[in-house]
Amino acid sequence: METKRIGAQTLRFSRPPRVESFANIGAKLEGQGPLADYFDELSEDSFFGEKTWEKGEARMQKRVLSRALSRGGTFAEIFIEDSRNFSMSLRDGRIENAALSRPYGAGVRVYDGLRSIYVYTCDVSETGLLRAADRAAAAVTDTPKAAGDVRLAERAHPDIHPVKTPFLSVEAARRADVLRQADQAARAVSPSIVQVSAGLISREQHVLIANSEGLYTGDTRVYTRLLCSAVASDGRENQTGTRNPGAMMGFELFDGRVDPAQTGREAAQAAATMLTAPYCAAGEMPVVIAGGFGGVIFHGRTDYSFWQKYIRPLPHVGIQYQAPALESDFVALDNYAYSALSVQHLHRLGHRRSMVAAGRGRKR
Repeated sequence: METKRIGAQTLRFSRPPRVESFANIGAKLEGQGPLADYFDELSEDSFFGEKTWEKGEARMQKRVLSRALSRGGTFAEIFIEDSRNFSMSLRDGRIENAALSRPYGAGVRVYDGLRSIYVYTCDVSETGLLRAADRAAAAVTDTPKAAGDVRLAERAHPDIHPVKTPFLSVEAARRADVLRQADQAARAVSPSIVQVSAGLISREQHVLIANSEGLYTGDTRVYTRLLCSAVASDGRENQTGTRNPGAMMGFELFDGRVDPAQTGREAAQAAATMLTAPYCAAGEMPVVIAGGFGGVIFHGRTDYSFWQKYIRPLPHVGIQYQAPALESDFVALDNYAYSALSVQHLHRLGHRRSMVAAGRGRKR
């Protein structure tokens, strides 16, 4: 189906989409409730005939993978995600909102040579996953074939980011206090601080991965982050400072690694400093590069033959101006943007003794 992008996250379909089918799946407890008659399928056994939930889950994955390869695919995989995302924000000293979401779903991918077919679903019951596998398999070929037996071997991985204090186990008042500490410290930096915004983000993602080569593994990924933004103003000009520390940790992030008050102060200090910083001198000026400089920054227009012979052989070159047919990794519209890209590139390659001079006034 042809689509047209009309926004950053918006697509327009050439033909309106339609719902092909839907289903409601429930387990034993749902079957005992007042909405039992509204379910398309009710399962009496959550373990699929196995003694433990883990073995029942593995048995279901094998069935889904075999079904996905039933029409000739060369490789199949399943990715199941169950996440809990929390966010809380503070603006002007008041808690503005707090939200908790739970993305939960699965994707089935089938490879036919180099061609990939992907189907996703929010129904992670056996029936739902088998339906997704059938749709992926049908995109490979219309001719069913006997699928080989998939043998899964569980692979355990060490937890390199152990969590001491799960974020959602902490009462809401303690979470809000983190934001208030950052807010109060930021406002105390300078009378020029006119606005402070702070936010907390936490993500706990549980994933299960299985594929037709026998891999069966899972992982838990936990991430916590504090966001703080401060605005300084003198009535004519506004400047913003931000600090956003985070780590693969739970709420213990604030037990010593991240100080909310210090985060707020640093954000406010950056904004206040930018507000009073003098402008750099504008105009042409000499550029002095010491003998130990580890790269080359080239200014000037070149033709292709000159670039091919003298510039391209050098390992680390940025080019500011170019002929229309000249290809280069670093091309910008002005000196400052070019210089920033060039220096960042050289630093990534390990070269620290580099400097450039912009040809227009900017804040330091």
